[in-house]
Amino acid sequence: MVHPHDSFWPVVGRLAVDRPRPGIVPESEDRPLIQTQTGVGARRRSLIPRQFLLIVTMISSFVLGGDQVESQSDSSDERAELLELLETGQYQQVEEWYLEEPNRFPLLWARFLNETGKPKEALELIVSSERFGAEDPTFLVMAGALEQERGQLKRAKALLRKAIRSDERAVEARTRLGQIFEREGEREDAKSQWNSVLEIYRQMTAAEARRTSPEDFVWMGKACAGLQRIHEAYEVLYSSAFDVQKDSVAAHVASGWLLYAKYNYPDARSHFKDALKKNPNHAEAHVGLARAIYADYSYSGRWRDTRLHLEQARQVNPNHPKARMLEGDIFFYDEEWGKAAACYQSAISADPTDLWRVGRLAALYYATAQLEKFEALRKKVEEESPLPAAFYGSLAERLVDRFFYVEATDFAKRAVEIDPDYWPAYVTLGVNALRSGREELGREYAEKAFETDRFNLWALNTLQLIKRIDRMFVEERDEDFVIRMPESEAPFLMPYLKPLLRETRDRMERQYQQRVTRPITVEDFSQHMYFSARSIGLPGLAASGVCFGRMVTLTTPRAIPGNWGAVAVHELAHVVTLHKAAHRIPRWFGEGLSVFEEGRGHRRWSRSYAEEWVDAVHANLLLGMADIQKGFTRPSFPGQILLSYYQGGAICDFIERDWSYDHLLQMLQAYRKGMNTEDVFQEVLGVSLAAFDKRFMAYARELADSFGIGPRWPEDAITKLRYHTEDHPKDASGWLRLAFAYLFNGRQADAELAIGKAQKIDADHADLAAIRGFIAFREEKTRTARKELQKAIDGSTTYPYRTRLMLAKLARDADDYELAKALLREAIEIHPRGVRPNFGLPNPYHQLAKVLDDEENEEESVAVLEELIKLSRDDFPTRKRLAEYYFAEERWEKLIAAAWDAPFIWPYDQEIHRMLGSAYFETEAYSLAKRELEVQMAAEEPPLREIYPRLAYCYWKLGNSVKARDYAQRAKTMTPDDPLIDEVLKELEGTR
Repeated sequence: MVHPHDSFWPVVGRLAVDRPRPGIVPESEDRPLIQTQTGVGARRRSLIPRQFLLIVTMISSFVLGGDQVESQSDSSDERAELLELLETGQYQQVEEWYLEEPNRFPLLWARFLNETGKPKEALELIVSSERFGAEDPTFLVMAGALEQERGQLKRAKALLRKAIRSDERAVEARTRLGQIFEREGEREDAKSQWNSVLEIYRQMTAAEARRTSPEDFVWMGKACAGLQRIHEAYEVLYSSAFDVQKDSVAAHVASGWLLYAKYNYPDARSHFKDALKKNPNHAEAHVGLARAIYADYSYSGRWRDTRLHLEQARQVNPNHPKARMLEGDIFFYDEEWGKAAACYQSAISADPTDLWRVGRLAALYYATAQLEKFEALRKKVEEESPLPAAFYGSLAERLVDRFFYVEATDFAKRAVEIDPDYWPAYVTLGVNALRSGREELGREYAEKAFETDRFNLWALNTLQLIKRIDRMFVEERDEDFVIRMPESEAPFLMPYLKPLLRETRDRMERQYQQRVTRPITVEDFSQHMYFSARSIGLPGLAASGVCFGRMVTLTTPRAIPGNWGAVAVHELAHVVTLHKAAHRIPRWFGEGLSVFEEGRGHRRWSRSYAEEWVDAVHANLLLGMADIQKGFTRPSFPGQILLSYYQGGAICDFIERDWSYDHLLQMLQAYRKGMNTEDVFQEVLGVSLAAFDKRFMAYARELADSFGIGPRWPEDAITKLRYHTEDHPKDASGWLRLAFAYLFNGRQADAELAIGKAQKIDADHADLAAIRGFIAFREEKTRTARKELQKAIDGSTTYPYRTRLMLAKLARDADDYELAKALLREAIEIHPRGVRPNFGLPNPYHQLAKVLDDEENEEESVAVLEELIKLSRDDFPTRKRLAEYYFAEERWEKLIAAAWDAPFIWPYDQEIHRMLGSAYFETEAYSLAKRELEVQMAAEEPPLREIYPRLAYCYWKLGNSVKARDYAQRAKTMTPDDPLIDEVLKELEGTR
């Protein structure tokens, strides 16, 4: 559960075709903390002598790759031509050739059939060939590979063993045999096969290296990776493949998957893209690229490009199992459970022995409370698989997407208990243990993950972040909360965050009738990249807060300006609702309830999103309940995620209004049982999704109309508006809507053409005057602008708010303050929540206050600003100005009412703490006064002569005689005549 913001933190870098080798990760703590590119930290002895490496890197001869030779004599130009067509993905021409000569090149035809999604036909072609009957090792390997990929492991082993007996240096056969042994739980046998592959490599001469295909180097690299020797796999063996053939598709794809598995998404994408330069139709490269895009939150156009490459993979291979798995993961994330299950089952049917795929289906059963199916599947796996670590690792990884962090930890732990060498589960275990408050376990396994796999960026970043937290953070711990933040931030944030968390948790536990697990861990970061690394292991998370059920990560105002108190409330609401729904809460509802809760404790912390809401309603951009998840997971236009957050909150407001708050609680209970949204709405609210959509969209229109502002049509709306004018050419309002859309999107010339059409139909239309006034205002044609804007207002334009703001500005410029004040008051009355700037001008509250200040009417100006801060949760300057006014007037209650939450926006301003401290002291709120006085002491030059006497007095009033005497004695040395000190010391006489 995340609290989003609009900025993105890009990750950097890609490796070129002639890429330099990634450097060793230094052990110094001075290195950059958050790694976004490959950092190889292995210190193992190289597989081969340095001098041989030099020989290999000098190889320049081109070796035909992609297939073993059909026969010793078959090196014809035609075969080379066919191989080139395959290597470059020209499958249509290959198919035409295949249909003409189906028996000529069986190995290449089999490869073609397999790459285009016909593995069964490929196998039939191989086993029916004479060469297979003669036990040609190349045919045996191909058949074994095809059997392996469809899960027929017994047959695959027999074929691969035959191939090895015929050719002891058959590296693909040995590597594949090792993979089968590993899947069957025979890890020592697997290691034996992989080590034998590396021994073949060690014994190679330079001449043999020149004759070795890049594909064989790739298989050697896969054997090396199987032994967790990632450094050598990438930097020696895959590198050697590139030395032989710099654009080797096989080497690029293998490198891409290796780096993807280590969370190095940018460099993984680089390899997959390079593979696609050579073969634009390589299905697996498209799938790999889609994976590396989809996993990277910092990637701009993430969902668009994921979908693009999945579709390109489908066109070549409609049922590619890895594509189906990615589709399943996407549907899982989108909570489209039926589609996710179909994708997983399709991939499983292609290879039922792939426990990684089976684990995904188990995660779906668990997430949707189909616990009987889950237990049956788990029992079946346990009974049939001697070493089902991959099942539990996959299950753990996918459950994280449904907020089951505790369960993910437990299942990952089960994976490593089953197989201590199953390293992918270590980082999943370590990170999710940390997320769920199991610190010792999390640190232990994060360290183990990195010790064994120093390519793993998530493990590296997590460990370095832990070191940073240990070194630079302070911690306050009790039975309810564990709060950590940078030591430099703690004096300013901790005194406010602790009581806010406790107050919010207690309130929500009562309201939701749900006690949450204790303690809750809260970590606050003053640099966004560290927050992102703690949350997802890498930079790039566009959010200011994340909830993991028992842990919350936040950003301080130094990282992202804004009301950090409201963000903390948002995330703590997730803690409660996740508990209430047993983590089976859909995203739209979880985020909606958190938005709903932001202003329930403090109304002025409610989210302001009026302008975007009006735009979305008029442009029909709101999603119906059947599709609302896509607004969070597959945004189709900029700002849709934030719009979806607000829509979720509006849905909760609507349900509370038309049903009741209790119905929200009943919905959480229904989701807890694993019900889907359609059934929840039918059972709890008694309506279908379609019926609810109809009622809610009417409510959405009511809400939009209540804001009193016309829409700023987005560019996407232009086409639809243009079609309307084609169908209704006499509709002046239609032409004017199109004109406004053009104007708001910077197309003034097109707007003027549409204005001309409207002019001919209705020359007196109020919106015609409004848009002419807008254009004249922009062009600084003052007289025309005033005339047209006034005409628009008199005619009840669709844009009453904006026309008044523009006309008020022109009136102020002409020193017509009475008209300006009247227009600004009307604008505020029309749109009270108009707290944002417009047209480069301050909001109407600030404009009106400025006019009143110019007239020296400070009291009325202050009254206007008081109304503003009731609606603007992020406006620190206005709160401070009001505090200064009331401080001078010694109106302490008014000062507190105006500025009590200023430290939740910008806690580093010492003057606001001084004023609040005085107000609390004078109103005898000694606990709060003490807080403000202690915060002041964190300043570089605190005014101790003012602070010590009052602090002594506060401690005395709060019953702490020891600290009261201590501060009184300190103060006595500075201000010996202060009456507060005398009073405190007199009262403390005779006490210890």
